[in-house]
Amino acid sequence: MPETEPHEQFGPGDRLGAFTLLCRLAVGGMGSVWCAAFRGERGFTKLVAIKTILHEFADEVQYARALRDEAQLAASLNHPHLCEVSELGEAFGYPYLVMEWVDGASLAELLGGGAKPPAWQPIEPLVAVQIVADACSGLHALHEARDPMGVPLGAVHRDVSPQNLLLTRLGHAKVADLGVAKARGQWRARTRSGELRGKLGYLAPEQLSGSTPDRRADVHAIGCVLYLALSGSLPYPAEVGSFELVLSGKYRRLDEACPSVPRELCQIVSRALETDRAARFPTALALRQALEAWREQQSIDHDHARIADCLAARLGPVIAARNERIRAAFERYIGAA
Repeated sequence: MPETEPHEQFGPGDRLGAFTLLCRLAVGGMGSVWCAAFRGERGFTKLVAIKTILHEFADEVQYARALRDEAQLAASLNHPHLCEVSELGEAFGYPYLVMEWVDGASLAELLGGGAKPPAWQPIEPLVAVQIVADACSGLHALHEARDPMGVPLGAVHRDVSPQNLLLTRLGHAKVADLGVAKARGQWRARTRSGELRGKLGYLAPEQLSGSTPDRRADVHAIGCVLYLALSGSLPYPAEVGSFELVLSGKYRRLDEACPSVPRELCQIVSRALETDRAARFPTALALRQALEAWREQQSIDHDHARIADCLAARLGPVIAARNERIRAAFERYIGAA
């Protein structure tokens, strides 16, 4: 039996249905994300990412429901800027989610490994704008999702953050982790009164005040992401004490925090961060269009190679080392391709 990590019921080499776990990539609040391999007939192989629930949460209904809801919502989606979910399975009584493998890194890693400010390192505006514009495209597809009968789901991500924006090595951004997304018919019951879903520092005022969030909450969150990518800091501290600041809209404007950012781009960020959601961009698509209009004014074409170059410069050795771990695990548990 392969050795397991603390609080983890599975270990490298374990089989979950048709998939073999290779190595654990990350652990979060409710579960782990693994790189795994599928091997089919005639030697066909494919890498996937698998999300599992940690042992201590396995018996709590809401966590299993979160995976089910994520899989159900993802079944209504097919978009190049959303991370694909292909299967919901169960092994040894534990549910797991199978997702597409993204060979790259998260925006959090690109900005500094997910460390707390002031360790974040900003990226050049054209790279930041392209990443956020792509993410907006994926978010708009999520917001517009319909069920098989064509009825709008009213889906809201509610946890847009650099950790949940994945970047491929070719420079394409994908929105990931719909585990706390809310759509019609989901999350009927809450485990604790007033529970917040999402990360501090990115939550919209209406989420903190208890109002029902709509797609404009995601616009606010992606505005926070853009502010962070451009300046190296969040508009609001990621702590409970910042609630009043968020509710009152008191933050250091981007043109003050980072005077080198073009004025027109600062104005776009300010609109995305409006305290009154009626004053924000009404959709993620509208924000994307504003960002693309700004980019076009710079006379620079849509080019993902710029993102790829930034990723390689900052994280090339890290990605190479991770892929070497995966290769070694593949050879150990699957065998030579």
